[in-house]
Amino acid sequence: MVSLAHLPLAARASNAAVAYVAYIGKAFWPSDLAVLYPPRAPESGSVLLAVIFLAGVTFFAWRWIGKRPYFAVGWLWYLGMLVPVIGLVQVGIQAMADRYTYMPMVGLSIVLVWTVADLVEGRRELRLAASAAAIAALAVLSVAAFRQAAYWKTSRTLFEHTLAVTQHNHIIQKQPGVILAREGNSKEAVDLYRAALSTVPDYAEANANLAHELLHSGQFAEAESHLTEALAQNPNLASAHGIWAC
Repeated sequence: MVSLAHLPLAARASNAAVAYVAYIGKAFWPSDLAVLYPPRAPESGSVLLAVIFLAGVTFFAWRWIGKRPYFAVGWLWYLGMLVPVIGLVQVGIQAMADRYTYMPMVGLSIVLVWTVADLVEGRRELRLAASAAAIAALAVLSVAAFRQAAYWKTSRTLFEHTLAVTQHNHIIQKQPGVILAREGNSKEAVDLYRAALSTVPDYAEANANLAHELLHSGQFAEAESHLTEALAQNPNLASAHGIWAC
């Protein structure tokens, strides 16, 4: 868990507001999905728009609670189910994570399905149009799901896709280096570790991994420097102690 000293409550609340809206966007337009969305500092304008949107939808949910109770149920389901994982209590470093939306999206589905049912009730033409739209949406989403699953074929394809759709993602910049190092491609791994450190200089794991590769290539002085940095940044990093022992 990340301490409040490292990530203040105001920053968490700002990210939470933007993430609430971003999850809705990903639900209705599931593009650029990533295994890890890097931490970010949302712009004040984005936070303000997100708060206005969330407050507006909540207002209408309350106002329509007598006429359309399903709207309030679904919307509050969505808001409530995300509370433990929205980042107010920060576990890990991700700004958001697709895996957190499985249950909350049930609430949005309730809103969508019952709203459409109300709109088409007693209107045969609209019912046919809604049915056709639903079939088309399922077909498009099936193709999108098939393509998305392909990115998970190997760790390399997953990380390469994530780097293609995210920015300043230092953790994922490091991960292909781990794979390349295991395959014996030390030079390429070193380049990726350096790229991760150029994004976040105090990234202990990248410093330790870089030290490991430099050590094996005979660059002892630089390896010691990066290993010292890794232990200064995280004294409990087991991999760094293991490398030092070697």
